[in-house]
Amino acid sequence: GSEGGSAYLQEGEASILATYGYDVLTYCYFDCDRDLVGPRATLKNVEVTKLQEAIRWLRSRPTSNGKVVVYGFSRGAELALIAGANFVDSESHPDALIAHAPSDVYNTSWNWSWEEPSCWKNAGNRKTWNSKCGREDPVVPHRYSRRGLSADPRVVETQGSPA
Repeated sequence: GSEGGSAYLQEGEASILATYGYDVLTYCYFDCDRDLVGPRATLKNVEVTKLQEAIRWLRSRPTSNGKVVVYGFSRGAELALIAGANFVDSESHPDALIAHAPSDVYNTSWNWSWEEPSCWKNAGNRKTWNSKCGREDPVVPHRYSRRGLSADPRVVETQGSPA
């Protein structure tokens, strides 16, 4: 999520998967040296290509069966979906994705500086998706006002059947 994969729960989930025989890599992509207490950095300019390197490394391990699943929660689910959409070479393309609680729109990660920088670097064609983390982008799907968030008239999803 927006903690960058450094959350303590990640280790527990990895242990459970490992007991079922999976090779597991817990991948921290942001604010990795932080513990549970203390100030947090702002999620911005995360280098997406480092996840490609991690997938290649995991796939090359002697114990690997060659199949890689990328699992992400919240903001990490966004990164997982970016991996599935943009990592096209056979060595770094995930065999499956688990996107737990992703947003159906790209929105900002809350931060103390109130800046809304780009979240991801080198994440593919920036013209086809919202590469910003908030309202500095003209296609952001919500507006801020004194009344809180108001609905945007644009259709976000037109799926006719369950996804």
